[in-house]
Amino acid sequence: MDQATHFVSGIIQGKFFASRYNLGGIVLVSIIAALIPDIDIITLLLGKKEYVIHHRALSHGIFFAFIWAFLIVSFATGIKKASWQGFGKIFWIAFICILGHLYLDLMTSYGTSLLSPAIKNRYALDAMFIVDPIYWFVLFLAYIFMRLKKVNGKLLYTVLMIVWFFYPLGAFGVKVYVENNMAKQYAPYKVNALPDALAPLRWKVVVQKDDNFTLLVYNVLTKREVATKDFKIFNPPNPADEWEKDGFLNFFFKEFLRFPVEENQGKYSIIYDLRFYPTIELGKDSERNSPFALKIAKDVSGKLLWYEFSGERQYLSP
Repeated sequence: MDQATHFVSGIIQGKFFASRYNLGGIVLVSIIAALIPDIDIITLLLGKKEYVIHHRALSHGIFFAFIWAFLIVSFATGIKKASWQGFGKIFWIAFICILGHLYLDLMTSYGTSLLSPAIKNRYALDAMFIVDPIYWFVLFLAYIFMRLKKVNGKLLYTVLMIVWFFYPLGAFGVKVYVENNMAKQYAPYKVNALPDALAPLRWKVVVQKDDNFTLLVYNVLTKREVATKDFKIFNPPNPADEWEKDGFLNFFFKEFLRFPVEENQGKYSIIYDLRFYPTIELGKDSERNSPFALKIAKDVSGKLLWYEFSGERQYLSP
């Protein structure tokens, strides 16, 4: 999820715990804990390629959640000179807030290395868009409704915690419903439902047909497909040993891409993933609209000559 959502999550969790425990500064601790896994965005200083490789990797593993919680609490209790009993409470609160960050990220399509560094595989439930306006709206409505009811702070933030936790699960349930319905309609082809900007009301449905992906935009309210487009599935160039030596390409082709498509532009091709393909302007310039688009050029034999990512061109050794 985006940092703004994680920030609000930290406030909700912090207020929830503050209403139950007399711990000074717990809201600030919760906010920091809810944000800290995204400290890996500093890899942007090394370039976008490094960011793609390292974002939601090591810093987003459950193992590191313990480390982050320990560091946060050591700093917080050191300032407050709290007892070891206070240390334990704040540690577990910080740990829960960090897990909350991983929970929300898991619900998106980007992929999160929850078991890193032991297992580097990225996991994604494809239930929520990276920036979910409906999630924000539901939380806001819940807040306003409870305020109008003039409930106390303890009940207010209990309700917000319930909404915060169960909305993503509800979105995942809608995703499963859409995927199962569309799988019946397009059997025997493989079908995947991916969140669009207005999920859980609107979904991207990817149907794999031999060498092509068909992208459908499905509206849950009308139960209709509002747009479709066909894409050529991208297969990494052969021989593989030409690009496996390049750390970025090796990661991008083998681990990052899940629904890879290729568009021929003449002298080069554009490779991108349908997870990040915006459907609002379906059919428009893919290079402009896809945030993780990769340009590649091949010779007549199919051998990879060069690739370009985020404006940086890299030639492969002959």
